[in-house]
Order: sequence, then structure tokens, then C-alpha cells
Amino acid sequence: MYYRYGNLHKKIEIQIKDSVKIINMPLKKFGKSFKLDVEKEIMPYQLYTQDNIDKVYVPIFNAAAYIDDNDMSHFTNNIDKWNCRGTGNKFKEFNILTYSSKYCEMDCHVLRLGYEIFRNWMLEYTGLDIDNYITIQSLCSDYKLKEGCYNDVAMFSGVVQHYISNCIVGGRCMTNSNKMYHVKRKLADFDACSLYPSAMNRMKGYLIGTPKVLDTSQLNYNFVSSQDGYFIKVKITRLGKQLQFPLISKHTENGVRMFSNDVVGETIYTDKTALEDAIQFQDIDFEILDGYYFNEGHNDKIKYVIKHLYTKRKELKSSKNPAQMVVKELMNSMYGKTIATFIETETIVKQEKGYHKYVSFNYNYIQSSVKVGDRYYIKK
Repeated sequence: MYYRYGNLHKKIEIQIKDSVKIINMPLKKFGKSFKLDVEKEIMPYQLYTQDNIDKVYVPIFNAAAYIDDNDMSHFTNNIDKWNCRGTGNKFKEFNILTYSSKYCEMDCHVLRLGYEIFRNWMLEYTGLDIDNYITIQSLCSDYKLKEGCYNDVAMFSGVVQHYISNCIVGGRCMTNSNKMYHVKRKLADFDACSLYPSAMNRMKGYLIGTPKVLDTSQLNYNFVSSQDGYFIKVKITRLGKQLQFPLISKHTENGVRMFSNDVVGETIYTDKTALEDAIQFQDIDFEILDGYYFNEGHNDKIKYVIKHLYTKRKELKSSKNPAQMVVKELMNSMYGKTIATFIETETIVKQEKGYHKYVSFNYNYIQSSVKVGDRYYIKK
């Protein structure tokens, strides 16, 4: 971006970021989380209809319907402090555009202060700068790389990544037997402490080396069960035990993942842990169709890194230090980049003449752009 001051022209660099991808919390929590001396948020959003925006000045009384009684006096103080009140016969009205402009300005101020504090905390605890990352997951991935969690661990792409990603299954969101219930009594919401970190502490570590393709003689459970890890496709031939919360899932015709006991004859992708659970708790028989296996051991550094972070957060939390939220974000985002979904891309080649127009219409879909000679190679 260029700006002009008198006869001088100066180039300045502007970085535009989606801050919520780095700091996963609403702006209204910044004040408390970062111990900022900021005004309480009071904004009658519902008042901003097209008719009222066209009028500009709206009766202050009309805003009362959208504001808590306890906040009304603070709201009117804001109106006077920000010079939004009308004069003369408009004294009981306020300029909603001026008010929203000042409100947005204060939001930006709070966002900047919180972002800078969060950045300093990350630099202190990880040595990494959030200015260099788009998401907290990317930063965590580099932190693990820096700490040695990925030493001797292979990075996958293409066919291998696509195959293994089929074995990733998210959390189960279902009721007992997947039925609808009308509950007429109070329910307790149980939540465990640090579920993601505790899982990482319990695992053996990341599989070392590159995957090997199972050959015909290895398509049996005796072989794969003796390996450090595997990702395979199996056909379920028998289900010995039904569960009210089944362990095995399949996709419906609409592409929705459904956990079901009706899986005999189904073909599914699974990994070592998931298959061992299905054998133990649902007594399944199956036929292995194909897959990959690993037999070079585990890098267990993640266990020590996550334990260090857990201890650090506990220490910060006990001293009521708000920096504990940074460590919490780190721990909860550690797995993010390891289960990235397979992304298909295409490369577009553009001459310089049409490059900028193409980018302006397609920027949401562009992953990268490299200039070679007078051409741009755009990965979309």
C-alpha cells in the first residue's frame, strides 16, 4: 500500500489476519482475559435496521428495548461522552452512526491490545511469533517441530495422506441408541479436565518412518497386530456384541457419519487403536482388504512436551495468571495439523497482464502464487 504526504510517497506493509483463528475467543472476553482497562460493551444491535440507518438520529428511548436496565445509564453516558446526542429538538435522540463508529473504534483498540499481549505471551512460552502464522494450529505444529516431536516422523501428502485421512473419525455426538428423548428432569453436564492433553500423554507417540504397503501375505490380523501401527480397510463379517453407543461408524447416503451396530457387510477404514477397541468391546470378525503399516517404533517426545505444558498451565492458573489461557490454547491445538484433510488443488498459469484481475476475483480460493519470469503460477 502507498500513501502520500505532501510531495513524498511512502510504501507501507499491511497484514490482514483473521484474529479468531489465532485467539479463539469472542472480543467481549478480551477485557477479563487480558486484564484490560476497557469499557463494558453496550450496543443495541437490533436497533440498526435500514430505516433507522437512513434516519441517522433515533430516540434514545427506542434503544432501551434492546439494552439491560442495569446498563442503560452507562449507555446514555457513552452517548454524551462520544458526542452522539442530538441538539435542539433532537436532544432526546442520538446519532446511531457516530455511536457505532466509536463502538467499532473501541473494539479495534481492545483487539489490538489483546493481540499484542497474546503475542508477547506466545513469544515467551514458545519462542514463536503469531505474526508469522494464520492459525494457532500452524503455530502449534511448528512448536512441536521445534521441540523434536516430529524427529524421524514422515510428512504425508497425496495418495498416502488421502488414504490415512479416511481413518480419522471425530467425536461421537449422539444420544443412547441414537434416539430422540424428551427429558423432563435436570441433567448434569460432566466434563473432564484437559481431555486432549491427557490423550496425548497416554499415547505411545508419533509413528516413525514411512508407511509400508501390505502385500497379499500380510492381509491378516496376526501380522498387523504385531506392527507399531497401521491404517487399513476392512470388511466387517460378524458383530458379536451390540452396544447402545456403538464404536463403528459408516456414512449415510447423505454423507453423514452414523455410529451403528448395523455394520455387518460394510467396508470401513480403521487404525490400530480403533480396530483393537472394536475387537475387544464389540467382538467383531473382519477381512483385511488393503492398507499401510509402520514398524519402526514411536517418537514419544509429545508425551514430555504436553506434560511440561500441563504443569506450566497448572502453575499459572494457581497464581491467577491470565497467561494460562495461552498454554491451554497450545495444548488443545496440538493435534490440529496432524489430521489435516486432503485438499485437491489445481495450478493456473497467468500472464502478468491478467494476473491481478484473476486474483481479485478468486482470492478466497488461492493457496499460493509464484512468479517465474513473466508468468504467475497460481495454486488454487
